[in-house]
Amino acid sequence: MRAAILLTLSLLLLARSAQAQPTSGEQERVARKACLVGDTAKGVEILADLFIDTRDPTHIYNQGRCFEQNRRYADAVARFREYLLKAVDLDAKAKAEVEQHIAACASYLAKGEGTEHAEVGEKSPAGSEPRATAVPAAAPVTATTAGPPQVTPPGVLPQATQETSERPHNRRTPGAIWLAFAGGTGGAYHGRQSVDSRSRSPVTNTVAPVAAGFAPASLFQLEPELGIQVSDRFALAIFLRYQYAPKDDAGYVPGPDEYPILTSAVAGFLRAEFSALNLSNFRGYLSGGVGVGKSFLAVIHKDCDMTSCPLSHSDTVSGGTLGLLAGLGAMVHLTTNLGIFLDAKEIVTFRTVLALTEINVGLAVAFDPW
Repeated sequence: MRAAILLTLSLLLLARSAQAQPTSGEQERVARKACLVGDTAKGVEILADLFIDTRDPTHIYNQGRCFEQNRRYADAVARFREYLLKAVDLDAKAKAEVEQHIAACASYLAKGEGTEHAEVGEKSPAGSEPRATAVPAAAPVTATTAGPPQVTPPGVLPQATQETSERPHNRRTPGAIWLAFAGGTGGAYHGRQSVDSRSRSPVTNTVAPVAAGFAPASLFQLEPELGIQVSDRFALAIFLRYQYAPKDDAGYVPGPDEYPILTSAVAGFLRAEFSALNLSNFRGYLSGGVGVGKSFLAVIHKDCDMTSCPLSHSDTVSGGTLGLLAGLGAMVHLTTNLGIFLDAKEIVTFRTVLALTEINVGLAVAFDPW
Protein backbone atom coordinates (compact mmCIF):
# COMPACT_ATOMS: atom_id res chain seq x y z
CA MET A 1 0.00 0.00 0.00
CA ARG A 2 2.85 2.39 0.84
CA ALA A 3 4.41 1.69 -2.57
CA ALA A 4 1.11 2.45 -4.34
CA ILE A 5 0.80 5.76 -2.44
CA LEU A 6 4.35 6.76 -3.35
CA LEU A 7 3.72 5.91 -7.02
CA THR A 8 0.52 7.99 -7.00
CA LEU A 9 2.29 10.99 -5.45
CA SER A 10 5.05 10.72 -8.07
CA LEU A 11 2.50 10.81 -10.88
CA LEU A 12 0.70 13.82 -9.39
CA LEU A 13 3.99 15.73 -9.16
CA LEU A 14 4.71 14.92 -12.78
CA ALA A 15 1.21 16.06 -13.72
CA ARG A 16 1.76 19.42 -12.03
CA SER A 17 5.06 19.75 -13.90
CA ALA A 18 3.34 19.01 -17.19
CA GLN A 19 0.64 21.56 -16.33
CA ALA A 20 3.30 24.23 -15.89
CA GLN A 21 4.64 23.62 -19.39
CA PRO A 22 2.60 25.21 -22.23
CA THR A 23 1.35 22.73 -24.80
CA SER A 24 2.14 23.02 -28.48
CA GLY A 25 -1.37 24.36 -29.15
CA GLU A 26 -0.98 27.04 -26.48
CA GLN A 27 2.40 28.10 -27.91
CA GLU A 28 0.88 28.35 -31.40
CA ARG A 29 -1.90 30.55 -30.02
CA VAL A 30 0.63 32.87 -28.34
CA ALA A 31 2.63 33.07 -31.59
CA ARG A 32 -0.55 33.82 -33.57
CA LYS A 33 -1.46 36.66 -31.21
CA ALA A 34 2.07 38.10 -31.27
CA CYS A 35 2.06 38.20 -35.07
CA LEU A 36 -1.41 39.78 -35.11
CA VAL A 37 -0.41 42.65 -32.79
CA GLY A 38 2.85 43.28 -34.63
CA ASP A 39 5.25 41.67 -32.13
CA THR A 40 7.11 39.88 -34.91
CA ALA A 41 10.19 39.01 -32.87
CA LYS A 42 8.16 37.20 -30.22
CA GLY A 43 6.00 35.34 -32.72
CA VAL A 44 8.96 34.21 -34.81
CA GLU A 45 10.94 33.13 -31.74
CA ILE A 46 8.08 30.94 -30.49
CA LEU A 47 7.74 29.37 -33.93
CA ALA A 48 11.49 28.71 -33.98
CA ASP A 49 11.23 26.89 -30.64
CA LEU A 50 8.32 24.84 -31.97
CA PHE A 51 10.35 23.83 -35.01
CA ILE A 52 13.30 22.79 -32.84
CA ASP A 53 11.00 20.70 -30.63
CA THR A 54 8.96 19.06 -33.41
CA ARG A 55 11.10 19.33 -36.59
CA ASP A 56 7.82 20.32 -38.28
CA PRO A 57 8.72 22.60 -41.27
CA THR A 58 5.24 24.14 -41.15
CA HIS A 59 6.51 26.37 -38.33
CA ILE A 60 9.08 27.79 -40.77
CA TYR A 61 6.24 28.54 -43.20
CA ASN A 62 4.38 30.33 -40.41
CA GLN A 63 7.49 32.40 -39.65
CA GLY A 64 7.33 33.58 -43.24
CA ARG A 65 3.65 34.43 -42.87
CA CYS A 66 4.39 36.36 -39.68
CA PHE A 67 7.09 38.40 -41.45
CA GLU A 68 4.87 38.89 -44.50
CA GLN A 69 1.93 40.07 -42.39
CA ASN A 70 4.14 42.68 -40.75
CA ARG A 71 5.68 43.85 -44.08
CA ARG A 72 9.14 42.43 -43.46
CA TYR A 73 9.21 41.04 -46.97
CA ALA A 74 12.92 40.18 -47.26
CA ASP A 75 12.75 38.06 -44.09
CA ALA A 76 9.52 36.49 -45.34
CA VAL A 77 11.14 35.45 -48.63
CA ALA A 78 14.04 33.84 -46.75
CA ARG A 79 11.66 31.85 -44.54
CA PHE A 80 9.49 30.71 -47.47
CA ARG A 81 12.56 29.51 -49.37
CA GLU A 82 13.82 27.66 -46.29
CA TYR A 83 10.39 26.03 -45.99
CA LEU A 84 10.63 24.76 -49.58
CA LEU A 85 13.98 23.16 -48.71
CA LYS A 86 12.71 21.50 -45.55
CA ALA A 87 9.20 20.43 -46.68
CA VAL A 88 10.30 17.78 -49.17
CA ASP A 89 6.87 16.11 -49.49
CA LEU A 90 4.94 19.10 -50.84
CA ASP A 91 2.91 18.50 -53.98
CA ALA A 92 2.92 20.85 -56.98
CA LYS A 93 -0.08 22.92 -55.81
CA ALA A 94 1.37 23.52 -52.36
CA LYS A 95 4.73 24.54 -53.83
CA ALA A 96 2.96 26.91 -56.20
CA GLU A 97 1.18 28.50 -53.25
CA VAL A 98 4.50 29.18 -51.50
CA GLU A 99 5.99 30.54 -54.73
CA GLN A 100 3.06 32.96 -54.94
CA HIS A 101 3.94 34.29 -51.48
CA ILE A 102 7.57 34.68 -52.53
CA ALA A 103 6.56 36.49 -55.73
CA ALA A 104 4.20 38.82 -53.84
CA CYS A 105 6.90 39.72 -51.29
CA ALA A 106 9.45 40.26 -54.07
CA SER A 107 7.07 42.63 -55.88
CA TYR A 108 6.71 44.80 -52.77
CA LEU A 109 10.48 44.81 -52.25
CA ALA A 110 10.91 45.96 -55.86
CA LYS A 111 8.66 48.93 -55.05
CA GLY A 112 10.85 49.83 -52.10
CA GLU A 113 8.39 48.62 -49.52
CA GLY A 114 9.15 46.37 -46.61
CA THR A 115 11.00 48.58 -44.14
CA GLU A 116 7.88 49.92 -42.41
CA HIS A 117 5.67 47.76 -40.20
CA ALA A 118 2.01 47.04 -40.88
CA GLU A 119 -0.66 48.43 -38.60
CA VAL A 120 -1.80 46.10 -35.86
CA GLY A 121 -4.25 43.53 -37.22
CA GLU A 122 -3.69 44.52 -40.89
CA LYS A 123 -3.78 41.57 -43.30
CA SER A 124 -0.88 40.69 -45.54
CA PRO A 125 -1.20 41.29 -49.30
CA ALA A 126 -1.02 37.55 -50.00
CA GLY A 127 -4.15 37.04 -47.89
CA SER A 128 -4.01 33.28 -47.38
CA GLU A 129 -3.98 31.32 -44.17
CA PRO A 130 -0.77 29.82 -42.78
CA ARG A 131 -0.51 26.21 -41.70
CA ALA A 132 -0.20 24.80 -38.18
CA THR A 133 0.69 21.12 -38.46
CA ALA A 134 2.99 19.15 -40.72
CA VAL A 135 0.71 16.94 -42.79
CA PRO A 136 0.48 16.25 -46.53
CA ALA A 137 -0.81 19.22 -48.44
CA ALA A 138 -4.18 17.58 -49.09
CA ALA A 139 -4.91 17.18 -45.37
CA PRO A 140 -6.70 19.90 -43.36
CA VAL A 141 -4.56 22.02 -41.08
CA THR A 142 -5.10 25.13 -39.02
CA ALA A 143 -3.85 28.67 -39.16
CA THR A 144 -1.33 30.44 -36.99
CA THR A 145 -2.16 34.00 -38.11
CA ALA A 146 -5.41 35.71 -38.91
CA GLY A 147 -6.95 36.98 -42.11
CA PRO A 148 -9.75 35.43 -44.19
CA PRO A 149 -8.30 33.73 -47.28
CA GLN A 150 -9.00 34.93 -50.79
CA VAL A 151 -8.58 31.35 -51.94
CA THR A 152 -8.41 28.05 -50.07
CA PRO A 153 -5.32 26.19 -51.37
CA PRO A 154 -4.69 22.55 -50.45
CA GLY A 155 -3.72 22.12 -46.82
CA VAL A 156 -5.45 25.32 -45.63
CA LEU A 157 -8.90 25.64 -44.09
CA PRO A 158 -11.16 28.68 -44.09
CA GLN A 159 -11.26 30.55 -40.78
CA ALA A 160 -14.80 29.34 -39.99
CA THR A 161 -13.68 25.72 -39.72
CA GLN A 162 -10.27 26.08 -38.13
CA GLU A 163 -11.20 25.74 -34.44
CA THR A 164 -13.12 22.49 -34.94
CA SER A 165 -10.51 21.00 -37.31
CA GLU A 166 -7.35 21.97 -35.47
CA ARG A 167 -6.11 18.39 -35.02
CA PRO A 168 -6.26 15.84 -37.86
CA HIS A 169 -6.23 12.88 -35.45
CA ASN A 170 -7.79 11.66 -32.21
CA ARG A 171 -4.61 10.84 -30.28
CA ARG A 172 -4.32 12.15 -26.74
CA THR A 173 -3.05 15.71 -26.43
CA PRO A 174 -0.09 16.59 -24.18
CA GLY A 175 -1.29 17.17 -20.62
CA ALA A 176 -4.25 14.78 -20.92
CA ILE A 177 -4.99 12.41 -18.05
CA TRP A 178 -6.33 8.95 -18.76
CA LEU A 179 -7.92 6.07 -16.89
CA ALA A 180 -7.62 2.59 -18.35
CA PHE A 181 -8.78 -0.87 -17.45
CA ALA A 182 -7.26 -3.99 -19.00
CA GLY A 183 -7.48 -7.71 -18.52
CA GLY A 184 -5.80 -10.77 -19.93
CA THR A 185 -3.78 -13.85 -19.16
CA GLY A 186 -0.24 -15.16 -19.49
CA GLY A 187 2.40 -17.66 -18.53
CA ALA A 188 5.57 -17.82 -16.47
CA TYR A 189 8.96 -19.47 -16.29
CA HIS A 190 10.15 -20.36 -12.79
CA GLY A 191 13.22 -21.95 -11.31
CA ARG A 192 13.37 -25.05 -9.14
CA GLN A 193 11.77 -24.13 -5.84
CA SER A 194 9.34 -25.25 -3.15
CA VAL A 195 5.60 -24.74 -3.50
CA ASP A 196 4.12 -21.78 -1.61
CA SER A 197 1.86 -23.91 0.60
CA ARG A 198 4.95 -25.71 1.93
CA SER A 199 3.09 -29.02 1.43
CA ARG A 200 5.25 -32.01 2.26
CA SER A 201 5.93 -35.06 0.15
CA PRO A 202 4.46 -38.19 1.73
CA VAL A 203 7.51 -40.10 0.43
CA THR A 204 10.39 -37.94 1.66
CA ASN A 205 8.54 -35.87 4.30
CA THR A 206 10.20 -32.75 2.88
CA VAL A 207 8.60 -29.69 1.27
CA ALA A 208 7.54 -30.70 -2.25
CA PRO A 209 9.87 -29.13 -4.82
CA VAL A 210 8.92 -28.05 -8.36
CA ALA A 211 11.38 -28.51 -11.21
CA ALA A 212 12.25 -25.45 -13.29
CA GLY A 213 9.92 -24.93 -16.22
CA PHE A 214 6.91 -23.13 -17.67
CA ALA A 215 3.54 -22.75 -15.95
CA PRO A 216 0.39 -20.59 -16.27
CA ALA A 217 0.79 -17.25 -14.52
CA SER A 218 -2.87 -17.20 -13.44
CA LEU A 219 -6.35 -17.73 -14.79
CA PHE A 220 -6.42 -13.99 -15.52
CA GLN A 221 -4.96 -10.66 -14.41
CA LEU A 222 -6.73 -7.29 -14.13
CA GLU A 223 -4.89 -3.96 -14.42
CA PRO A 224 -6.49 -0.57 -13.66
CA GLU A 225 -4.22 2.31 -14.74
CA LEU A 226 -3.89 6.08 -14.27
CA GLY A 227 -1.61 8.03 -16.61
CA ILE A 228 -0.61 11.40 -18.02
CA GLN A 229 0.36 12.21 -21.62
CA VAL A 230 3.51 14.31 -21.09
CA SER A 231 4.12 14.95 -24.81
CA ASP A 232 2.84 13.61 -28.11
CA ARG A 233 5.21 10.64 -27.81
CA PHE A 234 5.96 10.27 -24.09
CA ALA A 235 3.62 9.24 -21.25
CA LEU A 236 3.85 8.13 -17.61
CA ALA A 237 1.42 5.87 -15.76
CA ILE A 238 0.87 3.85 -12.61
CA PHE A 239 -1.13 0.65 -12.58
CA LEU A 240 -2.12 -2.10 -10.19
CA ARG A 241 -1.80 -5.74 -11.25
CA TYR A 242 -4.19 -8.24 -9.70
CA GLN A 243 -3.68 -11.96 -10.45
CA TYR A 244 -6.32 -14.57 -9.80
CA ALA A 245 -5.80 -18.35 -9.86
CA PRO A 246 -8.63 -20.58 -8.60
CA LYS A 247 -7.46 -23.49 -6.49
CA ASP A 248 -8.10 -27.19 -6.98
CA ASP A 249 -7.49 -28.39 -3.45
CA ALA A 250 -9.45 -31.69 -3.19
CA GLY A 251 -10.23 -30.88 0.43
CA TYR A 252 -6.64 -29.91 1.30
CA VAL A 253 -6.17 -28.80 4.90
CA PRO A 254 -2.82 -27.18 5.81
CA GLY A 255 -0.79 -29.27 8.23
CA PRO A 256 1.89 -28.13 10.68
CA ASP A 257 4.21 -25.54 9.09
CA GLU A 258 2.04 -25.49 5.93
CA TYR A 259 0.02 -22.58 4.50
CA PRO A 260 -3.31 -22.12 2.70
CA ILE A 261 -3.09 -22.27 -1.09
CA LEU A 262 -2.63 -18.82 -2.62
CA THR A 263 -5.29 -17.75 -5.11
CA SER A 264 -4.32 -14.13 -5.78
CA ALA A 265 -1.47 -11.61 -5.83
CA VAL A 266 -1.31 -7.80 -6.07
CA ALA A 267 1.51 -5.57 -7.30
CA GLY A 268 1.89 -1.89 -8.26
CA PHE A 269 3.94 -0.50 -11.15
CA LEU A 270 5.25 2.81 -12.43
CA ARG A 271 5.92 2.70 -16.15
CA ALA A 272 6.86 5.00 -19.02
CA GLU A 273 5.52 4.75 -22.56
CA PHE A 274 7.20 5.95 -25.75
CA SER A 275 5.14 6.13 -28.93
CA ALA A 276 7.42 4.67 -31.57
CA LEU A 277 4.75 4.91 -34.28
CA ASN A 278 2.03 7.56 -34.59
CA LEU A 279 -0.21 7.16 -37.64
CA SER A 280 -3.40 9.24 -37.54
CA ASN A 281 -5.55 7.56 -34.85
CA PHE A 282 -3.19 4.59 -34.43
CA ARG A 283 -0.35 4.55 -31.90
CA GLY A 284 2.29 1.87 -31.45
CA TYR A 285 4.31 2.18 -28.25
CA LEU A 286 7.13 0.69 -26.17
CA SER A 287 7.01 0.61 -22.39
CA GLY A 288 9.30 0.01 -19.45
CA GLY A 289 8.92 0.25 -15.71
CA VAL A 290 9.41 -1.04 -12.19
CA GLY A 291 7.04 -2.37 -9.56
CA VAL A 292 6.71 -4.06 -6.20
CA GLY A 293 4.24 -6.59 -4.89
CA LYS A 294 3.40 -9.17 -2.27
CA SER A 295 4.00 -11.92 -4.81
CA PHE A 296 4.01 -12.70 -8.53
CA LEU A 297 2.45 -16.10 -9.04
CA ALA A 298 2.93 -19.08 -11.30
CA VAL A 299 0.34 -21.84 -10.97
CA ILE A 300 1.42 -25.44 -10.37
CA HIS A 301 -1.23 -28.00 -11.27
CA LYS A 302 -1.70 -31.07 -9.11
CA ASP A 303 -0.80 -33.29 -12.07
CA CYS A 304 2.84 -32.11 -11.97
CA ASP A 305 5.75 -34.57 -11.95
CA MET A 306 4.62 -37.06 -9.30
CA THR A 307 8.18 -38.20 -8.64
CA SER A 308 9.40 -34.88 -7.28
CA CYS A 309 6.07 -33.11 -6.79
CA PRO A 310 3.45 -35.52 -5.39
CA LEU A 311 0.67 -32.96 -4.88
CA SER A 312 -2.98 -33.81 -4.22
CA HIS A 313 -3.93 -30.19 -4.98
CA SER A 314 -2.97 -27.28 -7.20
CA ASP A 315 -0.39 -24.89 -5.77
CA THR A 316 1.70 -21.83 -6.64
CA VAL A 317 5.28 -20.64 -6.73
CA SER A 318 6.11 -16.96 -6.21
CA GLY A 319 8.66 -14.56 -7.58
CA GLY A 320 10.49 -11.84 -5.71
CA THR A 321 8.91 -8.61 -4.47
CA LEU A 322 10.67 -6.42 -7.09
CA GLY A 323 9.60 -6.59 -10.72
CA LEU A 324 11.04 -4.99 -13.85
CA LEU A 325 8.89 -4.82 -16.98
CA ALA A 326 9.34 -4.20 -20.68
CA GLY A 327 6.56 -4.30 -23.21
CA LEU A 328 5.00 -3.15 -26.43
CA GLY A 329 1.46 -2.32 -27.42
CA ALA A 330 -0.90 -0.73 -29.90
CA MET A 331 -3.84 1.61 -29.39
CA VAL A 332 -6.58 2.81 -31.71
CA HIS A 333 -8.07 6.16 -30.62
CA LEU A 334 -11.77 6.02 -31.47
CA THR A 335 -12.20 9.63 -30.28
CA THR A 336 -9.97 12.09 -28.41
CA ASN A 337 -11.42 10.67 -25.18
CA LEU A 338 -11.75 6.96 -25.93
CA GLY A 339 -9.32 4.30 -27.13
CA ILE A 340 -8.92 0.52 -27.22
CA PHE A 341 -5.54 -1.16 -26.86
CA LEU A 342 -3.61 -4.42 -26.94
CA ASP A 343 -0.67 -4.62 -24.56
CA ALA A 344 2.04 -7.30 -24.15
CA LYS A 345 4.50 -7.22 -21.25
CA GLU A 346 7.41 -9.23 -19.89
CA ILE A 347 7.92 -8.99 -16.11
CA VAL A 348 11.04 -10.35 -14.42
CA THR A 349 11.11 -10.52 -10.61
CA PHE A 350 14.02 -10.42 -8.15
CA ARG A 351 15.52 -11.78 -5.88
CA THR A 352 13.58 -14.91 -6.57
CA VAL A 353 13.64 -14.97 -10.36
CA LEU A 354 10.32 -15.48 -12.10
CA ALA A 355 9.67 -14.40 -15.70
CA LEU A 356 6.03 -13.62 -16.54
CA THR A 357 4.70 -13.01 -20.04
CA GLU A 358 1.23 -11.47 -20.24
CA ILE A 359 -1.13 -10.15 -22.90
CA ASN A 360 -3.96 -7.72 -22.08
CA VAL A 361 -6.73 -5.95 -23.96
CA GLY A 362 -8.30 -2.84 -22.53
CA LEU A 363 -10.21 0.41 -22.79
CA ALA A 364 -8.80 3.89 -22.00
CA VAL A 365 -10.77 7.06 -21.27
CA ALA A 366 -8.86 10.38 -21.45
CA PHE A 367 -9.73 13.92 -20.40
CA ASP A 368 -7.92 17.25 -20.26
CA PRO A 369 -8.19 18.71 -16.73
CA TRP A 370 -6.23 21.86 -17.46
